[in-house]
Amino acid sequence: PKPSRAWCLESAHIFTGSPSHRPMHTLSMTTGYAVQALAILAQSPERFFLIRDIAEATGIPAPYLSKIAQRLVDVGLLDSKRGYRGGVRLKSSPDQITVQQIDEGVDMGDSRPGCLLGGVECGDHRACPVHEFWKCTREQIKEQLSKTTLAEVARFEATRPDFKPFNPERRERRMPKSYKKRVPQDPPVA
Repeated sequence: PKPSRAWCLESAHIFTGSPSHRPMHTLSMTTGYAVQALAILAQSPERFFLIRDIAEATGIPAPYLSKIAQRLVDVGLLDSKRGYRGGVRLKSSPDQITVQQIDEGVDMGDSRPGCLLGGVECGDHRACPVHEFWKCTREQIKEQLSKTTLAEVARFEATRPDFKPFNPERRERRMPKSYKKRVPQDPPVA
């Protein structure tokens, strides 16, 4: 039998101390980075942004962010374009992308372990002491993440006291040295 919602909430108090206590398990660091990066893109969803600019704005290491972005392109949450005026952008509107989709995209939905205590053989057939609680809680987390949109996250981020809107204007790209050699120089003034 499936435990009641009241049982789950009561159990949450036992294991976490109180509902206001810091959660005992959060999303993975990778999912957190993906949500931060996509919240930047949500500020101007139709534009392409360079990974290095997003990395600079969020403090996420650019090579790691590049790998995360590629996963999100592969699962259809991001669109990418190479070359001049290229980068990444949201493939859908921020209000159509959920945190659950982002989590599944980067962590294949495995950011919350099967067993809270780390048991390898924990399941309905052989349950650890907190199995029913964690099973119920995982479902509640998944349900809430499925209801939470990227647009809501972006609005929340904008309320931070230290929030600075990401400048959507494309920075001037430096011209490679090899191009500079080809451009005729004005003769020196005597």
